[in-house]
Amino acid sequence: MNSKIKIIIISLVLIFSGLVGGAYFYVSKNITPEKIKELTLSNLKEQLPGAETTLGEVDFKFGATLTVNFKLLNIKNSKNKEVLLNLENFSAKIPLWAILMGGGTIDVKINSPQINFTKKGDSNNWLEIVKKSQNANNDSIQNNNSNKYLVGLIAGSSVNFLLNDLSIQYRLDKSNNGVLKINKFLVKDLGLKTSSAIELNSNFNVNLSNQKKLSFHAIVIGELNLSKYILTKELNSSFVITLKDIKKTGVDFKVPSIGSCLLYTSPSPRD
Repeated sequence: MNSKIKIIIISLVLIFSGLVGGAYFYVSKNITPEKIKELTLSNLKEQLPGAETTLGEVDFKFGATLTVNFKLLNIKNSKNKEVLLNLENFSAKIPLWAILMGGGTIDVKINSPQINFTKKGDSNNWLEIVKKSQNANNDSIQNNNSNKYLVGLIAGSSVNFLLNDLSIQYRLDKSNNGVLKINKFLVKDLGLKTSSAIELNSNFNVNLSNQKKLSFHAIVIGELNLSKYILTKELNSSFVITLKDIKKTGVDFKVPSIGSCLLYTSPSPRD
């Protein structure tokens, strides 16, 4: 190999190493758990001005992978003190390569979130605390650069999303209320370059009319091609659905399990 080419390659390697090392040093020295907590609370206060937010300990580690772990997130209505969200643990792992080059695999894990949803006429208890839309234009201008970076990061990356032990207490009207529990919701390789695998493992408890109840256990495993939908507006998906442990008030016999395979392709916009 020509000596000049060797020198050029070595120079490029040194330059790149210097950039990576400089970025690593800057981030490790300037981003602290206290700073992350402060920014998180500030952003939540801006987006949820009607809420009282409590955030627990923040654990931050920076190595080959950036790991952020939040312990305890509680959101309540600042006026009536109604708890809307209680979250035990949230963590995210982003590889250094994804931060610098906008590509990689991002792992997000959420444990034991408890959500309270109450419908109130044409509104609900969450709309009472969220930010109004009157300042949307100013906010979009101020956040434009950060949004562009996030879009670039997500576009070149894939996301593994795991949700454990979700509990949603809902009240839609006097006769339609209950608790929805999702033991496991998993999305693997969510991104714009590959198909995504989806797994749902959940117990459903539904209050019917006349004080009757329906409960069952659902397992859903499937695949979703998000990239094709974004490019062509065509959605291709396939799911295997299993319903078991089906029980209904007034039904004394054992209901057999139900299994089904669902294939779906949305019509083309040109059709």
